[in-house]
Amino acid sequence: MMIWGNIAIIAPAGRLDSEKFDSGIGWLKRHGAQVTVMPNVLGGAEEKYLSASAEARVADLHSAWGNPETDLIICTRGGFGSAQILSLIDWALLRSRDIPLLGLSDITALHLAMFKNGVGTPVSGPMLGRLAEMDDFTGDSLKRAISGAEPQKIIATPLQHGANFEAFPRALNLTIAASLCGTPFMPDLSGTLLILEDIAEPPYKIERALTQLQQCGILGQCAGLAFGQFTDCGTEAELEHIFRKYASEVKGPVWSGFPFGHEAVTVSLNWARLVRVENMAIFA
Repeated sequence: MMIWGNIAIIAPAGRLDSEKFDSGIGWLKRHGAQVTVMPNVLGGAEEKYLSASAEARVADLHSAWGNPETDLIICTRGGFGSAQILSLIDWALLRSRDIPLLGLSDITALHLAMFKNGVGTPVSGPMLGRLAEMDDFTGDSLKRAISGAEPQKIIATPLQHGANFEAFPRALNLTIAASLCGTPFMPDLSGTLLILEDIAEPPYKIERALTQLQQCGILGQCAGLAFGQFTDCGTEAELEHIFRKYASEVKGPVWSGFPFGHEAVTVSLNWARLVRVENMAIFA
């Protein structure tokens, strides 16, 4: 059984439907967690795609972070909205404690801004709405990412071979990462292992976002690149063609089929834990 400690639930982007919300909270409690749902998580907004106003969402983040009993912050879901709160965050407050924050998809914006400002520990993995649906592999990977257990070998398909290395992972939603380029919240990703995923974007938008990363120098400066799950983003052949085209921009090894993203089976990645590459095998 996983010991989760005291968990704060926030909704920095979209609002989670009640059924998935209840199932996620129930799952955490059954696994021994003490759960605090921040006041504005279910508050609603005039825009139905947002969980609450930007001010309310950032107030929840501040309250969760400022609570000395908080061990872990879990986001309810992605969607849209994380980037809206970045300029409202009290980064000095967040530097007061090193707290892991779990999420993916739109939460990429918050994770990148956290890394840029040197606060907390981003953990890329399943959010509240998916916890009750996790299989053993996905749940074990999440446990490893949070607890700091020994890394496991992750299966992916090599597209471009390269030397062995160790690097910190940066698991990102491609579209969200591209949207932060040129803003004060985009950090230097040099020397990292980029792991990219996306959902419901047609192939030309995938290539548009990769072009943005390429022209910003991000692809050429990373230690390696793993293409994760691109759910409903075109055919396998279309995606393979795009991935191989942009693999040539990377000086290190490149993989496709890395199991990270919006699919039911996914790994979780702690940005503060090194990933090891040996003979093109990834240990994370």
